[in-house]
Amino acid sequence: MGKSEHSGHRSRMRKRFIDYGGESFETHEILEMLLYYAYPMKDTNPIAHRLLDRFGSLSNLLDSPYNALVEADLTDNVATYLKLLPEMFSRYSYDRFCSDHTKLTVKNINEMIITKFVGKTDENVYLLLLNTKYNPLFSNFINQGNHSHAEIDISKICDYAVRYKAKYAIIAHNHPSGILIPSRADIRSTARLYETLNVLNVELLNHYIVAEGSCLGLKEVKSFFKSVAEFDNSNVDVVYNAE
Repeated sequence: MGKSEHSGHRSRMRKRFIDYGGESFETHEILEMLLYYAYPMKDTNPIAHRLLDRFGSLSNLLDSPYNALVEADLTDNVATYLKLLPEMFSRYSYDRFCSDHTKLTVKNINEMIITKFVGKTDENVYLLLLNTKYNPLFSNFINQGNHSHAEIDISKICDYAVRYKAKYAIIAHNHPSGILIPSRADIRSTARLYETLNVLNVELLNHYIVAEGSCLGLKEVKSFFKSVAEFDNSNVDVVYNAE
């Protein structure tokens, strides 16, 4: 493709996007446009097709580790650029659903929690601390594990709760396996955390499990216990056990 023809194609694609939005594009065309900003002088259409063929889908491409992108013959700059995209989406969504000017509600908490785990391929533990008016005091991941386990560090959570003078806490972790069911270890550690935070006058509002774009709170499945003894004396039946 010659320079003028190449420039004209890009201009037409941009105008089509501005006029009709992303719904008028195929997935490879959206990726082609994203790659304009990584390859200023190249025809990015065949690159987009090659990447989608290799990784199978856009989400698989963006969720792939940096090394896998480099192995797909992408430069350091392009691989880094693609890894920034899910991070940007996550931060955009968090800002939309949970920021200084957006109070958390039952309606938006699930959406906010889901967006935090976009692009996470290993288990991660997320902590959200709130004040008496349910405004965020702290929001971040506090532990990263492997594909099947991440420790819920109760001492660390309590340290953060005291440091930020929190009144309420919410925790979440993901199941990369895609199974949206808490394990017995998940439920027991939640009971222990609730019990420990209660001594500090901090209430654990919920523990969310995230898998494949869905979110489930232990309270919603009646697996939320306020003490280890209460859990141990229960007959809770958990199909999925991560251990």
